[in-house]
Formats: sequence, structure tokens, C-alpha cells
Amino acid sequence: DEIAATLDRLGLRNYMVEVGGEIRVRGERLPGEAWRLAIEAPDAPGRRVHRLLRLRDMAMATSGDYRSFIEHEGGRYSHTIDPRAGGPIKTRVASATVLRPSAAEADALATAMGVLGITEGLELARQKSWAVYLLERCESGLCSHSSPAFQRLLDGGE
Repeated sequence: DEIAATLDRLGLRNYMVEVGGEIRVRGERLPGEAWRLAIEAPDAPGRRVHRLLRLRDMAMATSGDYRSFIEHEGGRYSHTIDPRAGGPIKTRVASATVLRPSAAEADALATAMGVLGITEGLELARQKSWAVYLLERCESGLCSHSSPAFQRLLDGGE
């Protein structure tokens, strides 16, 4: 966000900034073409695109359990702590992606969505009109869930 603010002050109107996985875009990649950002497929060998988004003037952050975790006695424990329980989260959220005006807000909310889980996270996103996309570990693999604001953003073209 600070880098984006500096670029704005310098008069740049088209840019993409990525720091530590959080992304902020402004304007267009090329005239008439939105920035293309990918949501990574959790657990894919190497890195594979799960979903491609076309965005302008927005920040995106994804939090998940597929990079920093341990498996112990049949359980998967991610690096995210549930402050209500004082230990690792126990949700089936593999990946939470949030689109917001600032990268800081998107990052914080992506982590919160992982803590809250599918039902609570989507309900809060619906109440607050946040654009949220969740991937859940289901018996059949990955199930996707999106908030109405996320769906409206996609239906609107960008």
C-alpha cells in the first residue's frame, strides 16, 4: 500500500505491486486490458492456477494452509492461530482470497476468513459486502465458495 501510494504521488496510473504475496493493482496492464491475477491451486505439485481474475484498481491477498503446515498423527496443522482457541485453526479452509481497496485490509481479512471457516466467514463477508473466495477441503477434493460481492465483481466483468 505504501509503494502504491508512492507510485500514485509520482503520477503513475498503471502498475502492479506484489510484496510477500499481497498484490495491489491500479489501472490497466495494457490499454483496455485488466491485470490478470491468479488464485493458486492448493496442494498442486509446483504452482498451478486454480482461477484467473481480471482486476483493476484493487488489492488481492490469499491466505491458506498449503505452504506453512505440519502433518502430525493424521492431522494437518497450519501456521494460522485461532485466537479464540489459542491454537492452530481447525477449519477445512484450504485457501481464502479477499479483494479489497488496500492490500493490508485484504491480507488481514484473508487470514480472518481462514480462522472463521466457510459458514462464519461467508456470512460475515455477506454482511460486510466483502469480495471473498474460499476453497474448502471436501471429500471429493476442493469445493469453492464465494461471497455475493465476489460474484458480482466477476459478473461485472472486472
